[in-house]
Amino acid sequence: MITSAIESTELTEGTLKETANISPTQGRELREGIAKLQDYDSDCYGSEQKVLVLNLECGFTLEQSIVEE
Repeated sequence: MITSAIESTELTEGTLKETANISPTQGRELREGIAKLQDYDSDCYGSEQKVLVLNLECGFTLEQSIVEE
């Protein structure tokens, strides 16, 4: 289940601090994800993206990994 969305944000640690409509836990998880993008030198790091915040307690799972195209 989607609990909230950030319509457009630059995926960097600096702009994440400006994102006010997520909880501290969601912010921590998003920071960890952004750090992984940077560690893996992903093309997504620093790009403008829509971010969906999911409620994992509702049993949401992905059937396969998300693949960058």
